[in-house]
Amino acid sequence: MRVPIRASIPLAAALGAIAVLVPSGDLAAFELATTKGGHELRWETDAIELVLDPSFIGSAYGAADAARDAARAWSGVAGAPEIRVTNGAGGDEIGAIGRNVVFFVPGGYPKANGALAVTVVTFDANGRIVDADIVVSGAYRFGVLDAAARSTDERAAQADAPGPLATSAALAFDENDRFDLVHVLAHETGHLLGLADAKGDSTAVMFRTTAPNDASRRAPNADDLGGIRALYTPASHGCAGASVSPVPPAPGVPLGSVALLVAGALVLAARSQRVRSGRGPASVAAR
Repeated sequence: MRVPIRASIPLAAALGAIAVLVPSGDLAAFELATTKGGHELRWETDAIELVLDPSFIGSAYGAADAARDAARAWSGVAGAPEIRVTNGAGGDEIGAIGRNVVFFVPGGYPKANGALAVTVVTFDANGRIVDADIVVSGAYRFGVLDAAARSTDERAAQADAPGPLATSAALAFDENDRFDLVHVLAHETGHLLGLADAKGDSTAVMFRTTAPNDASRRAPNADDLGGIRALYTPASHGCAGASVSPVPPAPGVPLGSVALLVAGALVLAARSQRVRSGRGPASVAAR
């Protein structure tokens, strides 16, 4: 059963993070996330450290290796920053600024609203990403599948369904179903870098749906890489956003979230400290 992901983002659009289609030829399907002011979200650094929380390391056999494999698939490609993965000692909090962390929440992460995982991105008014956390929801079962695993579920082609799946999504799968952690983390890492869900290319890592027991998408394809080039090659954005000195964001309180009902993708939601207190241009988007 392929779990659909809704592409609508009404709360996110209102609070400062929207997904827009960036064309790259007639067949482009990749999408980029932008601030409300139209600045694309991107890192302005050559390297990112991604820390694996003990909760994630213990979530499944081989979880740490899965995260490293997923990060390696994106690291330094098409101008993207290098991603260095390390094991953490614990004590980090979801959404706290300063360390980019991968978490696992046993029993499910309520703010995921039915998604397999969410990526919480903190950025300034110019779209400069300063922090990102990936949260995998324990409402589903995960594993590191055989690389040749492919879904044979006859319902894999079902169309998007309206409304959130929430808990009912997890209940739709039996105890033998597992979602591939390498694919889930590869998809989330794409969001961490600034990509939104792709809608037109079902072979893309960033495509908005996935199926249990399927390991067919673990590395970015040409469409995914086109999105990365649009974000990180100098010719694609020149010095945009560099003329204004960024203001470090402060933690905020989530104001809303929108479920992108996945089995292997995320939610685009947003929260804004500026909206809440008027003290700065920082926003945090859970995507």
